[in-house]
Amino acid sequence: MKPYFIKQVLGIFVLILFQPMYLSAATVTDDEYELAIIETIKNIQSQQFEQALDSTRDLLMHYPSSRLGRMIYADLLLAKAEPLNQIGGGLSIGKAQNDFRHEIQQRWQHKSDMEHLGLIPGNILMLANNLPYVIVVDQQKSRIYVFRNVQGTPVLEEDYFISIGLMGYGKQKRGDQKTPTGIYHVTKAIDGEELPDLYGQGAFPISYPNIWDVRKKRTGSGIWIHGTPSNTYNRSPWASEGCIVVSNPDFTRIDRYINPEIHTPVIVTQPITWLTSDQWLRQRKDLQKTFNSWVADWESNNHSIYRKHYSKSDFSAYDRDFKNW
Repeated sequence: MKPYFIKQVLGIFVLILFQPMYLSAATVTDDEYELAIIETIKNIQSQQFEQALDSTRDLLMHYPSSRLGRMIYADLLLAKAEPLNQIGGGLSIGKAQNDFRHEIQQRWQHKSDMEHLGLIPGNILMLANNLPYVIVVDQQKSRIYVFRNVQGTPVLEEDYFISIGLMGYGKQKRGDQKTPTGIYHVTKAIDGEELPDLYGQGAFPISYPNIWDVRKKRTGSGIWIHGTPSNTYNRSPWASEGCIVVSNPDFTRIDRYINPEIHTPVIVTQPITWLTSDQWLRQRKDLQKTFNSWVADWESNNHSIYRKHYSKSDFSAYDRDFKNW
């Protein structure tokens, strides 16, 4: 096939690349989708372009709303006319091109770096008995993790790819398009039929701003965990207005672990601190020791000892600094 014809085909393909695709797909999981993407990238890296084309066609048959899959397919068509130097090289689409590369990088890194398996998140040191699951969001890795409560110890159940705010993390004010960092709780569940298509299968609003956010004078609201539009399999790593976005198949999976009635905790961090069992037990013991000391000093009614637990420089309660308190 001649180069000029390939470029004509590619040009037509680029025109439809970002148009809605309403084809239905079978029930899928993000694990299967991610493995299909990674396998295609491996074929491209080894310059097995025909195999990559076949796997990409298969990918698009099962995931017709994958914008990343369509971009890779455009790359592979161009590779028939000229060398493919980089993923996304077949398109001149500015930010979208960078978004696709960012997604590939995040997915590839997660699949190649599995050191966290068998470790415990240091972000959780204690869990109440009435909380069967806790959600932890790693904004740096574009990942959301579900942990099961096994007698107070968090055990990894599942994890999924996510998108966060267009401007990253560390929300400070309304409209900054960032995702907050902190400890929150799911406040309710909203069915997708009650929402615009943007939110996909549904949404779980979380309790931003929390007490700490208010103290730090952070503004804004309406931070949700939600799905994706019907014409999009998933959004790129940084693409939302500040919400935490998962694919629709993964939203239906995470729905099994979230209970608004008991306000399932959602810890939003960057990144997760992974600890060995011994490290985690030591930190938990230190926390318990500090807490028990505070309780004992409070019960002693000895104010000079009790107040040593509080910061003189950063104390604030009921509009009072440390001295006035």
